[in-house]
Amino acid sequence: MKKVIECWYDVETTGLHVLEGAAIVQIAFLIVEDGEVVKEFSSTINPYSYKREITISPEAMAINGYKEEDFEAMPKLYHVLSELMHFCTTKYPNTKLTLIGYNNSTFDKYFLEDMFTDQGKLFHLYFNWKQIDIFETVKYMQFSGLIGSTFNQKLGTIAEYLGVKPKGELHDALVDVYVTRDIHLKIQEKLA
Repeated sequence: MKKVIECWYDVETTGLHVLEGAAIVQIAFLIVEDGEVVKEFSSTINPYSYKREITISPEAMAINGYKEEDFEAMPKLYHVLSELMHFCTTKYPNTKLTLIGYNNSTFDKYFLEDMFTDQGKLFHLYFNWKQIDIFETVKYMQFSGLIGSTFNQKLGTIAEYLGVKPKGELHDALVDVYVTRDIHLKIQEKLA
């Protein structure tokens, strides 16, 4: 029987839009095989190690808690991306992983694709073009009346509504990955 491989991910960024120069400052992945966590990956990234010009939004930095003076000590993008690609090619050769996240279809995926493009690497060699967005699932379930309405559909709001307790501060990419997966598991319970 074929293994079910889940690739959960999240990014923290220096701003809201790649096209306006924002970049990743933290990235996290959680690899789950047949329901068991087999790999946890989290790293900060010095956004100034991108080859392109970077913009820094004070509002975004206030949300994720990083400071510009922290960047110098962070790993360079090339090293983080090399580690990620090495893991994908050695652990899952000839496999494109399907990414799962929260609001990834309109936000995170663009930053992840840009990270590869900036370094001259091909995103589509490692990841499937199809992605699963738990945010979209939540919106559909609320629209359909399968779960109740909330003031907004931010990750923290939905987590609180479903009784998911973060194991750390939200807006840390690894904490957000676990919260997203736990929201998914709570939704599965409701549908069972």
